[in-house]
Amino acid sequence: MLRLRLLGAPSVLDDAREIYMPSQKAQALLCYLAAEADRSFARGQIIALLWEESSEREGRNSLSTVLTRLRQSLPVFPLRAEGDTLAWQATSDVWVDLHEFQSASHSVQLARGVHAGDPSLRQDSAAQRMQRLEQAAGLYRGDFLDGFSVRDSASYDEWLRLERERWQQRWLNVLDQLIEGYAAAGAWPQALEHARRATTADPLQERFHRALMQLHYQAGDRAAALAQYRICRDVLDRELGVEPDVETSALYQSIAEGSLERGARPAAPPAPIPRAAPAAAGAARLGARLASARRRSFVGRSDELAVFADALAEEDPPFAVLHIYGPGGVGKTSLLSEFARLCEQAGVPALTLDGRNIQPTPDGVFNALRELTGAEDPLDALTPVRPSDIDQRVHVDV
Repeated sequence: MLRLRLLGAPSVLDDAREIYMPSQKAQALLCYLAAEADRSFARGQIIALLWEESSEREGRNSLSTVLTRLRQSLPVFPLRAEGDTLAWQATSDVWVDLHEFQSASHSVQLARGVHAGDPSLRQDSAAQRMQRLEQAAGLYRGDFLDGFSVRDSASYDEWLRLERERWQQRWLNVLDQLIEGYAAAGAWPQALEHARRATTADPLQERFHRALMQLHYQAGDRAAALAQYRICRDVLDRELGVEPDVETSALYQSIAEGSLERGARPAAPPAPIPRAAPAAAGAARLGARLASARRRSFVGRSDELAVFADALAEEDPPFAVLHIYGPGGVGKTSLLSEFARLCEQAGVPALTLDGRNIQPTPDGVFNALRELTGAEDPLDALTPVRPSDIDQRVHVDV
């Protein structure tokens, strides 16, 4: 069986035997398509991702060579080539930790929805959910493709960065559910273990600091609960220059005063306990504070910002397309984020499309807009424009 482990340092195995990958680009392609298993890609998209500096002809030759070497190296070839497209081919002979993680965590969400209204099923389903959550958490050995990168491919490295953030957040959400489940059962050591793992991985998420404070207090260690608040306060001050959230400070105050009620160990079946704060609300607050920190650190580009701000103030903007270009790392993404902030301040809708993740065709752009707007005709969901402007504003040159 072909086994791919991508959560942590990447490895490709034939059962337990490590497979030597023929090249860095071959491994990059295999991992990319495994991670994007629900999508298909034009060969041109793959070439633009992995061979940025190559001509179309050179890129196609390189891609063909990589595919040939993968066929020769792997016991099972898990890729599907149809015409000019490539996609992942899932079979029973291929195991990928990402897919197992998704399956385990998704089944938990389905089970919670199915059994929510049937008390007779809650006890068994609670144990099964915790088992599946532990299974998912155990698959996360570290950051997605930890330590892996591709030479001369800024696009692939940017994709890696985004995927690492996405998979870490999925893992943290699993830990959040484990903490909740163990706390509901009064299993403080297990809940504390997962809360510590979450806080170590992302010390800026206050929901996990609050969880540790509550768990320490409920386990009878008031001093540790108060110390955790100080750790949270110091991290936020050092990394972001901000104070803890109001809810975190209020929890600290109630622990310090001894007014926080200690709950008795609940009898089985465990029922979910109220969270200190909904994860979505906590994430939104953290996002706002991170955005504030980024704005404080953003300097320069005053001319570009002025041009864009003036364009927003015009009834008829002076341009239909504003092209931003420059070498990797010069700050293009940060500038675009500032443009989006200016749009928000001006009450102008702003949508973000990543050209690396959409088909380079008019239909590809419109499909991406449909996903963002949730409308069958995305133009209807956007700010109305004159019919004469529509071709200008949505024209895609392919």
